[in-house]
Amino acid sequence: MEIKKIVTVLNDLIEISRNDAEDFKTCAETIESAELKFFFQTRMRDCEKTIRELEAAMSQYGVYSDANSSTYTLKAYDKALKEDIPSDLRPLINRGIRRILVGEMNMCIFDLEDSTQKSFSLTTSSLNSYANE
Repeated sequence: MEIKKIVTVLNDLIEISRNDAEDFKTCAETIESAELKFFFQTRMRDCEKTIRELEAAMSQYGVYSDANSSTYTLKAYDKALKEDIPSDLRPLINRGIRRILVGEMNMCIFDLEDSTQKSFSLTTSSLNSYANE
């Protein structure tokens, strides 16, 4: 399996685990039963442990989940731009995209300084498409 596919699979699992952990946290905070509260807190900690393990696995491939979370964020922003949203929201969304891309570029610079393996996946054409909006 190529690294790009492995990273995609791990990223999906991390995102699912983050959502699950947040849901269990909400349940633990709102439930009154001590037994159920303990159950939900335990499940939340299990999810958090899974996230750490998945992130560690990603680092073995020279990629870190924080950088890849940006991929999901960019997809969400891109999807928002394709929706029929009020025109006054478009500049806000485009600024968000640019901030993410700048963060990605900075991470790439740090990664290149720290190792010879490049872990930055955005292409020049994707940067140009957002920069011009």
